[in-house]
Amino acid sequence: MVDQSYYKKADEIIEHYERCAASLIPIMQDIQAEYRYLPAELLTYVAGQIGVTEAKAFSVATFYENFSFEPKGKYIIKVCDGTACHVRKSIPVKEAFMKELGLSNKKRSRGRAGAWRGRCCKRAARCFHRWAGCGAGCSRRGSPP
Repeated sequence: MVDQSYYKKADEIIEHYERCAASLIPIMQDIQAEYRYLPAELLTYVAGQIGVTEAKAFSVATFYENFSFEPKGKYIIKVCDGTACHVRKSIPVKEAFMKELGLSNKKRSRGRAGAWRGRCCKRAARCFHRWAGCGAGCSRRGSPP
């Protein structure tokens, strides 16, 4: 259950927008920027205030990867851990980040400013391998992209 101050802040955010479905995403972005996550109870409240169904609000929030129902760190580090990147040694890169920053294997570390997220992408392995100086089909640059 969220504190009453969350509802008060949501009202302040809602006042900056028209009360219509088109305002849902910007309102959710502002709420998430304020709290580093989107409290589910608050999303239900916002839906009622701007006249969209709760189902619509939750379908939008779960469709977009950037919305989170759990608190995030201030900084998010994304390292590809898909099969192609794993084979090209992305795990040592991830482990080096985690060791240097004192992060655990959890998606989010309590009391920390950052967290890591595994993901799969087309370019991450190439970027991280360039950074790590790997010669496995990558150009060597020796500095972050």
